Amino acid sequence: MNKLPISACLIVRDEERSLARCLGSLHPHVAEIVVIDTGSTDRSVEIALAHGARIGHHPWDEDFAAARNASLALANQPWILVIDADEELLTKSVTELAKAIELPDLGCMVRMRLLDRFGGHTEVPLPRLFRNDPRIRFQRAIHESVGDSLWAAGETAPPQTDVILIHHGYASEIVTARAKIERNLRIHRRVRENGKADAYDLFKQAQILDAPECLTERREVLEEAWNLFANAPSLHRTQWPWGGKLRALFGQILSQSGHLSQAAEVLTLVEEEVATLELPVARLEWAWRTGDWSTLERDSLHARNLGNPGASLEAGTRCARTRSDRAALEHIAASMSIEACVWLSLLELEENHPEKGMELLSRPMSMAPHDPLVRLASGIFLAHYGDLKNAMDLFRSIDGFCEPLGRCWEFAIRLCHGESPMDVLAQMPSPIHHEEAALALELARRSEVTFVPDAAFDSELLERRRLAWQHFLDTRL
Repeated sequence: MNKLPISACLIVRDEERSLARCLGSLHPHVAEIVVIDTGSTDRSVEIALAHGARIGHHPWDEDFAAARNASLALANQPWILVIDADEELLTKSVTELAKAIELPDLGCMVRMRLLDRFGGHTEVPLPRLFRNDPRIRFQRAIHESVGDSLWAAGETAPPQTDVILIHHGYASEIVTARAKIERNLRIHRRVRENGKADAYDLFKQAQILDAPECLTERREVLEEAWNLFANAPSLHRTQWPWGGKLRALFGQILSQSGHLSQAAEVLTLVEEEVATLELPVARLEWAWRTGDWSTLERDSLHARNLGNPGASLEAGTRCARTRSDRAALEHIAASMSIEACVWLSLLELEENHPEKGMELLSRPMSMAPHDPLVRLASGIFLAHYGDLKNAMDLFRSIDGFCEPLGRCWEFAIRLCHGESPMDVLAQMPSPIHHEEAALALELARRSEVTFVPDAAFDSELLERRRLAWQHFLDTRL
């Protein structure tokens, strides 16, 4: 078979561990290999020369697009295939590659197969195959892509092909090294400080700002990204596959900070936009906070169809708890669900059957004594029986989705220790969960002041949970 009129273009730096595999998958099939070295100190250049590559050098200035474009400038063939050193061309897709370059389009989407360390993979489409046209160039210093230049050149919907590139990087410990994260964050921050960040740049920056000390920066970056995304033309938004992930991430941040009505607007997917797994999961989390399960069936089905049945089961369990639906909780608990058993035990306690509640709680306590929800329930029973000190210790140890509930009980015990409802209410943060809002309403009633919860909370649920707090406090104070 004659070699295809394609220039395979790479940028490398100290890639001797994987480069031979990559170039070996290309050399028999493409007419040219172009390698831009950005400062290797290992055998990368030697390996590239051994595979017949044309070598160029580009000083590394923390700008991936500039290095990529240097490789395109050396390409001589009519088509370009962009590939990384830790990737390889799947041999079985060479025939598909030959078909793709017969298309009349300026560029095509290839299937990037991302291997994980557990032997599985996911596939994402990327514009890695395109004509050698000076209008088509990479943009963005990081997470670089030719997508915008293809769009500007008139290729608004590159066709999908069955060309497969296998990406090995995510299966390696090396890729997740802290040094790479720090480098990427440094580039992102510089681009943002220079006023050159677009919505995608900011979204990618927010994704890696996951350390607790970066929470404020993450919120600011997400808000900037959202404003740019929301004000972009609808035609653009529907072409951005990361839009649903941005909605989910920003919506979660808003929910976690108590801006639940604004979160509701952000988490509403525009019909034409690309659906993602993260969005229905974020909406289900929002529903748990607010008690508004009006979209439960749709979002649960969506989560299941996109490969997360656990989120669907969690949502159904928490919906049943919110509605005090004993029959639903018993049905779920029959499948050995620890969470459903815990909620059933608390339901028995609220209905003045503490012995039956403790009996139901015994199995979760024996199976998962360190589970945050089990610790929460244990603390609530201790508080019921008057052991407020040990209950407080448990409540302070709780994290995860039930952390706001543990916080509520901390405040309730402070009331039992003699603090005034007014003082406790003044120290409560903005409610991020209906249980906190219900407790705040009860404290406001006792203090004879007005408290207006976020409109996103279900009003009937708030009143029901307020009465539960009233009952507990009346029996303890």
